[in-house]
Amino acid sequence: MPRKCWGALHAAFIIAVLGPGIFASRAKADDSLHELFFGTDVSVTSRFVYSGAIAAPMGGLDQPGLRIRAYGGTGEYKLDDGTWVDKQSGHLLAGWAHWQGDLGLTIYAGVAAERHDAPTTQSKHGTKTGAAVLAEGWWRADPRTVVSATAGYADVYETLSGRIGVTHEITERWGVIAELRGIDDIDGPYWAAGAGITAHVRGIDAAVIAGASGDDDDTGFSLRAEIKSRR
Repeated sequence: MPRKCWGALHAAFIIAVLGPGIFASRAKADDSLHELFFGTDVSVTSRFVYSGAIAAPMGGLDQPGLRIRAYGGTGEYKLDDGTWVDKQSGHLLAGWAHWQGDLGLTIYAGVAAERHDAPTTQSKHGTKTGAAVLAEGWWRADPRTVVSATAGYADVYETLSGRIGVTHEITERWGVIAELRGIDDIDGPYWAAGAGITAHVRGIDAAVIAGASGDDDDTGFSLRAEIKSRR
């Protein structure tokens, strides 16, 4: 069985536990039609990179309406015997965003896929596709503080995932973030918690989060970084 490691947590990307949800919604609305994001996450037992996009074909991203979300990631994770397994994952989702005052909610549905370059004796091997659903919500507690939450399910390895985060803007350029994430799939539960800093410079948002991650057997460090840009 594959180690329940950071690589297992990365499976949650299939239903977008990460991506732009790492950041608070900007206080000032704009008319951007799409958002690009790029990131990496690293631990003792895994290393991954990913990228994706969210499009609002019927209007700006800060307005209610149709959303299209695409994601792709690649990397590797370590099995119990020390073998490294290559992994690729991705999804394509469509949804609808709804605003109500300081509250926002987007519901997505679509398809997801994973590929594990592992022997057939492992619980995760070969390529598998399936349906996925995702809900992303946020609440602007005050002009500088946003609470965000994500919950999703994909029948690719029966993956349940969730995340809750709090972002506080100290200045227009700098902020702090804290988050707790979890996943449960056919290899069992996994969690990660951390805190870090955010930055907004020349239209680019960036965040770095460090903390701990673990499962029933192991606990170790976690580190991830992400940048995003709206156009």
